[in-house]
Amino acid sequence: GRVEKLYGKPDSRSPSTKGGQRLELLYYAFDWAGPDVPQVMEVVCTVGKDGQLERVVEITLAASSL
Repeated sequence: GRVEKLYGKPDSRSPSTKGGQRLELLYYAFDWAGPDVPQVMEVVCTVGKDGQLERVVEITLAASSL
């Protein structure tokens, strides 16, 4: 919940796994910010048994891939 409070709703979400752990990938596009800043942010979170996002385990900032 805190990720969405800080950055807003993601442009997309998708389920993921790593080492057998259930994760959720939140994708944000910042192409509106101009070419001098990273264009994409991916936030990977753990998912609880209730399906709610729990902890951020990884944040990646990168140029978008075309």
